[in-house]
Amino acid sequence: PVEGDDELEVIEVGDKRISIRTSVLEEKATACNMLCCYVDELKEGFLPYLQPVVEIMVPLLDFYFHEDVRKAAVASLPDILRAGKAAMEKNKMTPQGAPVDVAWFRQLIGYVVPPLVTALSKEPEVEIQAAMLESLADCAGVAGEHISDYIASMIVEFQSTLKRSLERRAARNKRAETEDFDGEEMEALNDEQAAEDEVFDQFAECVGSLLRSLHAPVLPTLEPLLAEYVAPMLAPERSAEERRIAICVFDDVMEHASQGGASLRYLDGFIGPCFAGCTDSDCDVRQAAVYGVGVMAANLGQSFVPHVPGALQALAAVIQAPDAREEDNLNATENAISSLGKLCEFQRTAIPSPEQVVPLWLGYLPLTEDKMEARLVHDQLVRLLEKGDPHLLGSNQEHLGKVVQVFATAIPTAGLSEKLQLCTEECAGKMKAILMQMQTSVPADQLARAWGVLDAAQQAALQAAMA
Repeated sequence: PVEGDDELEVIEVGDKRISIRTSVLEEKATACNMLCCYVDELKEGFLPYLQPVVEIMVPLLDFYFHEDVRKAAVASLPDILRAGKAAMEKNKMTPQGAPVDVAWFRQLIGYVVPPLVTALSKEPEVEIQAAMLESLADCAGVAGEHISDYIASMIVEFQSTLKRSLERRAARNKRAETEDFDGEEMEALNDEQAAEDEVFDQFAECVGSLLRSLHAPVLPTLEPLLAEYVAPMLAPERSAEERRIAICVFDDVMEHASQGGASLRYLDGFIGPCFAGCTDSDCDVRQAAVYGVGVMAANLGQSFVPHVPGALQALAAVIQAPDAREEDNLNATENAISSLGKLCEFQRTAIPSPEQVVPLWLGYLPLTEDKMEARLVHDQLVRLLEKGDPHLLGSNQEHLGKVVQVFATAIPTAGLSEKLQLCTEECAGKMKAILMQMQTSVPADQLARAWGVLDAAQQAALQAAMA
């Protein structure tokens, strides 16, 4: 601050020294954040103001006088695209009377994405670089296939950003080796390291977003990035955070870019680190790795068959660990159970003794912690029951009680918010239909046994839901 005036601050921009009244900049940041809130809440209702707001926000991407202004501008862009897309989907008209069509939406993307890529190349603050990558990932997700026009410039900038990040890491590690390096400096270094990890994490989100939007055709374009920056992070000597990021990227490759066998070139290099990650001491690495086992089982078909025994072993180590149900491990455990279900559904012929493994998977249900996985897995259970799966219920319907128990837990949550839902309303409807069908198709003694596994509260909840 300038002496005698707490609100004036002198900053250096190039070779100039500029005095700025900070209270004005804070008001500007607050105004930008308010605009973000309006766009986010009103969506297509904000259409009359979208053009002037875009014209305000885009130039603020390189407003170097105040970080919070830049952050607000960066955060606003995906919401602006979302509002524009919603207006297009509802066939709105602009205030000038022009139709909000695909051409209009593509023009909006062209106004937002290139300046964001350019701003990333000039951004001095690591934290805001990460925010820009996060924003780009979000923009790519909203833009969908239309993001393909900007892939080349994005790839160039990703390479440049990651290269600069690795250079900063190397310089810091060198600094840490000097004799006078103390505890306080180590703490600062760890904070800086966490900021660099966030850059790589958000880069991984960008790659995932591009794969979800463009699928296998974008893989050759991403290949240099995967080979130079991502694959080396799978090595066991890299930090847990780096290994988690790399596994997440290859999970996305396997999940979203396996059409026509496009992802198979990465299988041999990924399968070892993925299986090793299932028993990693870091619970986040474990979760990413067990998820990868599931997406490979579901998407690689026959190419995954030789790896099924190893996959079963890796998942069993997670699910059956003595501390599997401790809070820190719950998400990894539930993702492992979900992946076991994918093996049962998509790799059944390669599973030794499926008549034992499939009921074993059923026995681990319901999932209750990771709500998204829970909805997918309970959906899968219904799908297998509707198909009359030969191994699920046992030769004498002895596992019917477990199915009823899962249904009794899931059905009452169907009307709740997504944060609490264990199954969708559509899935709950199918569950109820299966239970109704059981009344006539299952012998009375087996039915009584099945309902007998429920406690009084579960029976009451299920009867209320069935009413």
